[in-house]
Amino acid sequence: MRKTDAQRGKAAVLKLKEDEEQLVLDWINTQSVYADSMRYLIQKEIAENGIRNLQLYIPRIRDIETIKTLLPSDNVRPTTMSAPTSAVISHQEKPAEVIVKKETNSTTSEQIPLFLLLSIQV
Repeated sequence: MRKTDAQRGKAAVLKLKEDEEQLVLDWINTQSVYADSMRYLIQKEIAENGIRNLQLYIPRIRDIETIKTLLPSDNVRPTTMSAPTSAVISHQEKPAEVIVKKETNSTTSEQIPLFLLLSIQV
C-alpha cells in the first residue's frame, strides 16, 4: 500500500468502497463542507490520541454497530448528547446557527457550534 505524502494545498482523496455502508454515504452527503468535516475529525483524533497510525488500532473488518460496542459506555462525551429534532439536518439543509457552550477549567467558556458536535455522531 502506498504511503500518503500530504502536502499543504493538495488534495487528499478518499476512495469509497464498493460495499460502503449506507450510513457512511449519508454522513458524507450531509456535510456542507466535506473537507472541513474530515479535517475536524482528524484534528479531534490528534487531540485525543496524538499522531499515530490508526491501522495499528482499528479492526480490519468493521461496521458502525461493531464500532459502537468498542466505545467507552461509562464516559459521558459531548458527542453523545441528544440534539433536538430541529437541529438534525438533511444534506440539503443549511446548518442551523445553534451554539452550545462548553465549560473549560478556567472561568471562561468557548463556544462550539452544535453542528460540529453532531457531525461526529453516528
